[in-house]
Amino acid sequence: MNVPTVPVRIGPLQTVAQVDTGYDDGHRPYSLNINGALFDALQRQRVPLKPRPDIALQLSTCVPGLNETVEAWQLVGRQSVGLQDETGATVPVPARRVTLFVKRTPAAASVCGGIGTWAQPAAQLGASFVARGALVVDPVSQRVWLRP
Repeated sequence: MNVPTVPVRIGPLQTVAQVDTGYDDGHRPYSLNINGALFDALQRQRVPLKPRPDIALQLSTCVPGLNETVEAWQLVGRQSVGLQDETGATVPVPARRVTLFVKRTPAAASVCGGIGTWAQPAAQLGASFVARGALVVDPVSQRVWLRP
């Protein structure tokens, strides 16, 4: 599946984030799904995170009857979070709080794909990142324009 990605920065780390307009983060605006590889990289860089088990999720998978537990973490302090433009400059997220949801796809659901199955650090943007802006995807030139 070809899902457009954009560069994103969380603290000292830069990675890619899928632009998933179907990811409704209306209850927790500016949420990012991240995979285990990105979570581990954030831990190695000592990015301060606070566990939020009160908002952890159970998501369905493409395998009938198999759910995925998604851990919730809050970035602590003034961690820089933003999208990177074509020059590499970070465009900050206009939110005081960013919630990270860690996707650790169960092995039995690896056939479903997604960032939870990737070995490299990756994220997924919630729809709130583009809800007040604009998103243009040009599949021919493989370019994405995003105005948060």
